[in-house]
Amino acid sequence: MRFGLRQGPWTAIFSGVFQGHETELLSNQDGFLLLLVYEKQAGQVSGVVLQAFAAFSAMGEVSAFVETMQREAIAFSRHDGRQTISFIAIPSKPAYSGPVEEEVAGAVDDLIVQLRQGIRVITDVARAYDLELLPLQQCSGEVKAAFFAQPLIVPLLSREKMGAETAAPVAAQAQPMGTGSVILGITREGKAVTEPFSLFRETVVSGGTTGERARLLHIIAEGSLLSNLPTIIFDHENRFFGLNQPNQNPSELHGYGVQAESIGFPLAVFTPHKEVKASLGAVDKRGMLQLLGCEQGGITELFAREIAESKPQSPDALAAALDARVSGDEAHQFALMRAGRVAKAIGLLYPDFFDGDNNMSEIAKKWFKAIGRASIINIVGLYGREKQLLLDSLVNELLEFFRPQGETTQLRAMIVLPWTEKIFPPKMNITQQHLLGALGEMRKFGVGFAAGCEKEVLLNEGVLALAGAKANIVGGNDASVQLRDKRAYRVLLRPGLSTMK
Repeated sequence: MRFGLRQGPWTAIFSGVFQGHETELLSNQDGFLLLLVYEKQAGQVSGVVLQAFAAFSAMGEVSAFVETMQREAIAFSRHDGRQTISFIAIPSKPAYSGPVEEEVAGAVDDLIVQLRQGIRVITDVARAYDLELLPLQQCSGEVKAAFFAQPLIVPLLSREKMGAETAAPVAAQAQPMGTGSVILGITREGKAVTEPFSLFRETVVSGGTTGERARLLHIIAEGSLLSNLPTIIFDHENRFFGLNQPNQNPSELHGYGVQAESIGFPLAVFTPHKEVKASLGAVDKRGMLQLLGCEQGGITELFAREIAESKPQSPDALAAALDARVSGDEAHQFALMRAGRVAKAIGLLYPDFFDGDNNMSEIAKKWFKAIGRASIINIVGLYGREKQLLLDSLVNELLEFFRPQGETTQLRAMIVLPWTEKIFPPKMNITQQHLLGALGEMRKFGVGFAAGCEKEVLLNEGVLALAGAKANIVGGNDASVQLRDKRAYRVLLRPGLSTMK
């Protein structure tokens, strides 16, 4: 057990790896079960999904009772050749917590309170069906053994839809990736506005202030996560770090037609120079030299050939590889030496920035099959050319990550770009053109985007041509939404299910 939990003492029933995640199943003296599924980043626990269960032995018409319930329940039976024993497990809603002991303990307290309230209702209803429910802690040792000896107990409780209750605003059950909905808010007449998320697979949000645009991009990101999509967010103003924290004022959601509790989402942060780098193999070589103010001449070709052949992981390694080349042609030898000096200069100007490829399987990591994980690329503090090169690298690496999975019409991931006019201005440099080409190519492999800009006129026409959805912030939370093949309409944007910064 990783954390000091209240409501105990807790005893470990199972500890191991399930569906690729480290998992624990605990039990306390009150008979409650607690499932903990750990998220890790760089080998360290970065978050945990928790869900509590109350288990009962059941005598009577179990299936008829379960079918009438307005909440989730897990029912199964065990037959040992002599007798059949039936069980019902009632789950709480899942919760997500950061790796802070007090935060995890508080989440467990809340889950147990949920269960105690649910148990009173369920036991009262069971009497009407002549169903006898006996809490597991009151059962005989034989019945308890039958429950815990069930080999499928962990898969049953750790089911693939783990996290779906967290996503309850739009989906009570697990669903294919990208097929969820996005809850936008309400009309001026108070009618709730919900759209299929697939309509927002390429979206441009313009108008309003940076914060007002970020509100809608936050809502789209929540819709993406609830649609079970890895969501990669390039955050340059620390506006999306609240995604893993539930809205602290959940009652305000109900005024916007959202019949759901506030929630936090799994989140990982990747910082340049540390967890993410610009890859020499992924960026456009001519564009890189243009941005860095270097003479392109024959250096581009020398860089491209050497990177393709020797695959250096840093500018210093590239310089060493170029210096090691021996040519009988004096002019070519001079060109190699000049290219090597340029590579060394890049290494001196940008230490630790270009070193190595990125772990795209971690950045585009799936969570459970009902909820996605947000990966924030924290680009606060990077200069303009660094931002362009890092984005060019990551988007092209992401393209190559999904390309082997084949073309698809279904969504596999989303990218959120809150500051697009700085990346795709009307007149673009070579790096920006290369990046736009990758953004367009990714459509074929299931990667969408949501982009923010101050005004559409400041954005390159190539990005606007990709967009199937456009939204304009009229003012505050009032937005005009234009979806492909639909009439434009106005909507008052809801607060976040998670915390908006």
